[in-house]
Amino acid sequence: MKTIVTLLGLLIGTSLNVIALSAPDTVLHTKSCTLTLPPDTVIIDYTNNSFIINLHSPVTANSYHWTASNGASITHPDSASTTATITQTTTFYLTCNFIDSQNLVFNGDFELGDTGFYTELIFNNNMMGQGWYNVGYNAQTYLSCCYYNCPHNGGKYFIGNGATTPNVIAYQTNVNVSPNCDYIFSADFCNVSNLVTDLSLLQFSVNGQTLGNIFSPTPGPCDWRELYEIWHNTSATTATLTLLNQNTILSGNDFGLDNVALRQICTVTDSMTVFVNPCNITAQLPSNIDACKGDTIKLWNMSSDSGICQWSINNYVGDTLTLIADSSQQIFLLLTDSNGCEATASTNINMQESPQVTISGNTLTCLGSSITLTATTDTEGCDFLWNTGETSSAITVSPNVPTTYR
Repeated sequence: MKTIVTLLGLLIGTSLNVIALSAPDTVLHTKSCTLTLPPDTVIIDYTNNSFIINLHSPVTANSYHWTASNGASITHPDSASTTATITQTTTFYLTCNFIDSQNLVFNGDFELGDTGFYTELIFNNNMMGQGWYNVGYNAQTYLSCCYYNCPHNGGKYFIGNGATTPNVIAYQTNVNVSPNCDYIFSADFCNVSNLVTDLSLLQFSVNGQTLGNIFSPTPGPCDWRELYEIWHNTSATTATLTLLNQNTILSGNDFGLDNVALRQICTVTDSMTVFVNPCNITAQLPSNIDACKGDTIKLWNMSSDSGICQWSINNYVGDTLTLIADSSQQIFLLLTDSNGCEATASTNINMQESPQVTISGNTLTCLGSSITLTATTDTEGCDFLWNTGETSSAITVSPNVPTTYR
């Protein structure tokens, strides 16, 4: 049997290398870089169940990764919401990656025009030659009627007629960065040509080191896509961001570029523990009680565990059960603690038959004389108690008046 437990906001671990963004996706930019999980939770295991824990991230992030102690299985560890199955106390961890909303690139959207960047392409209003560029609203303005306007969010963008030499700098800018941080270098990119082959080829580069593979736009014109690479910065305090031209073919190498950005990735981790407390209380009663009819018997839980005591005699609830023995019977105790854990115990009350007693001796005596009275029973091992207080089977008495002895 499995018990399902929902814990809102239970989060845990991730790696920068698993940011799940594909070409058509939009990078989520957020300034939030905090993650707070709910307090630890206690589950009482009444019947040695396994528990299905529903895990939900309380924040929206760019990536998620859940891990758990004790080898607990997590269904989808890289999802914001997932489930885990546990049978014992388990600590869950969630690491979330966030991409900062601040773009470190000046004029990355080109709304200020031809400024704030360097390129080895040549600025020209008539871009029918290779290795030329311009900044404007419509590619067709500069590339004549065989090209498309390709508007992008109503703003300006970089329009390039690529070079025929590899590693030519199509775009470059410098920004300040922090050591030991990770960044996402991204740009919007599309084909502005009416050709579907020999398209533009660009590649990201930071501080002279290329990042990732060479990428190309989709064949369809004006199909703006956001492309990106992750840059792991170890010690640099400045970054030279470059988009390299890698196509060497004359035709088709015409592209639009917009929203060049470098944003810091922050990573936060939090944890919480789900305590699985087994029910291990015990109840204890004497194993057997020998009693004679009419005896008063008192029973109570003899174990060190406390809780509510419910007895099988009239379902009585109380710490101590008092009863008058009248027959042999079995009595049960149900002990329930504050967590709802239960334990049982029982005892047997064995009724003993009363022994038959015979007193022998002279019942007549003279004043000042003594006589001996002897008690015998049909049951071995009996103890004796006379109304004189003596405890032997035979007593010697010297009554001055008629007296009854028993």
